Amino acid sequence: MTRSLTIAGLAGLLLVAILLLWPRADLAARVGAGISAHVPCSLAVHGDLDPEWVMDHYLDPVIGPPARWIDVARDPATGTVESRAGFIASARAIWRPGVGCTLVLDRDEARLRRFRDPPHAPPLPADRPWPEGDAPLAEPPSPALAAALEAAF
Repeated sequence: MTRSLTIAGLAGLLLVAILLLWPRADLAARVGAGISAHVPCSLAVHGDLDPEWVMDHYLDPVIGPPARWIDVARDPATGTVESRAGFIASARAIWRPGVGCTLVLDRDEARLRRFRDPPHAPPLPADRPWPEGDAPLAEPPSPALAAALEAAF
C-alpha cells in the first residue's frame, strides 16, 4: 500500500512538473525552430552557402546542445527552408526577391508570396549631375576644389 502511494505521488509530481515546464519547452522549441528556418534561409538560399556549414557556424553556437534535435531541410527550387524541433514545433521560411526571408508562422504562404519586390524609384536622368541626376560633373567648379580633391583621393 505504501509503495503504491509513493509511486502515485511521484507520478503526480512528474505530471505537475511536466505541466509547469511544458509552456517554456514549447516556447523554446518554437523560437529554436524559427531561428533554424530563418537563418539558413538568409544564408543558404539567398547567400548560396552550404546549409551544414550555416548550422555549424551560425546556429549551433547560438542554440547550443539542443541544436542536434533540430532538423533543417532546404528546397532551393522554391526558396524555402523548413525546420522541425522534434515533435514539438516546426517553422518555415520563404525567400522573396526584394524582400528577403520571411517566417511563414501562422500567415498564409500564398498571400505572403504575392508581396514581392516593392516598387523602386524611377532612375535619375542621365543628363543632370548629382543629386538631381546620374551624370558626372563635367569639370570641377574651381581649381582650388580640384586640387583639394586630387590631394584627398
